[in-house]
Order: sequence, then C-alpha cells, then structure tokens
Amino acid sequence: MQLGLSAAALRAHIAACNITPPKRRAGLMFLWTRAEIEAARLALNVPGRRRPRYMAKALAQEVRDD
Repeated sequence: MQLGLSAAALRAHIAACNITPPKRRAGLMFLWTRAEIEAARLALNVPGRRRPRYMAKALAQEVRDD
C-alpha cells in the first residue's frame, strides 16, 4: 500500500476519523484517487498520529544520541 499501513491500521484510522475515506467504493473496497492518497498521507504525518507521542519522542531522542 502506498501509505505504508496495513489494511487493519487503515480501517482504524478511518474509524477514528484521522483519515477521510474515499468517496468512491466498489463493493467493500475503497477506490482511492491520487489526491485522496496525498490527503491521507498529510493527515498521517501529524506527530503522534501513527504511533504514540511518547514513542515518537523516544525514537527521535535515540537518533540525536547517535
């Protein structure tokens, strides 16, 4: 997937209203446009959105320590 998420994680983000679901569907599948993918990518780039803030902070600290 272009967003680097599993299907379960993507569904969780949509359910939590972190990502707006695509307007078009085919059965149970979403049909994503490039613009919708980019909007989702920007929404996921919020610090703490993809992993807890304490984890993001700890990982950033490890990089600075190296």
